Amino acid sequence: MHSSPGIDNQDETGFPKIYERDIDKFKCWELTTQKYSVIFCSCYYIYDSKELSAAIKAKFPDNILGALSRIKYTRARFNSQEYAIEFAFDCETPVISLRENGIDIGDSTVFPIFTHQYPQKFHKFYLTGLPLIRKEILKEYIQEIMSKYGKIVFILFYNASGTELFGGTADVILYGDSIYWTKRKAKYENEVYSDDEGKKYIIRIHKRYN
Repeated sequence: MHSSPGIDNQDETGFPKIYERDIDKFKCWELTTQKYSVIFCSCYYIYDSKELSAAIKAKFPDNILGALSRIKYTRARFNSQEYAIEFAFDCETPVISLRENGIDIGDSTVFPIFTHQYPQKFHKFYLTGLPLIRKEILKEYIQEIMSKYGKIVFILFYNASGTELFGGTADVILYGDSIYWTKRKAKYENEVYSDDEGKKYIIRIHKRYN
């Protein structure tokens, strides 16, 4: 699937900026252990840790303080072949730069993963059967049906396969405890959307764990 321009990243106080690239790496979202730091994960690209460290040290020679390396425990599984490196700095400037622009390693540009004080409170849902209506109206409806699960912080609409047109599906990232969903232990739920003429659409909400 390809992403559409319908990205909604609400500027909420206390929420770091979420980029479209972060959605694919949702299972890797983590808590940083240092005041100003970023985490690079090997889940989606393999890089040489010495090469990465050298590149960051060369780019921020006056700001880098140190690094911590560890095996990854992802939301989806444990894999001893995956690891994370956390780089600590003396101010926020390198953190912002790396999140926005990444860093060049050979012929590739790699980016740190999304981090937050409470990464376990973010939840990912996949919506199918969405009506093909104006995005601003659809966003309001998604807000209405998803508010019981938590606070929406990101919506990513997807195009239909082989097209550049919205295909009625979306990923929604919410922040909250999701107690409502946890107690029900359901794989999905259905919601009904009715347009102005009474036509009904069955929207299926799937809980994603990666």
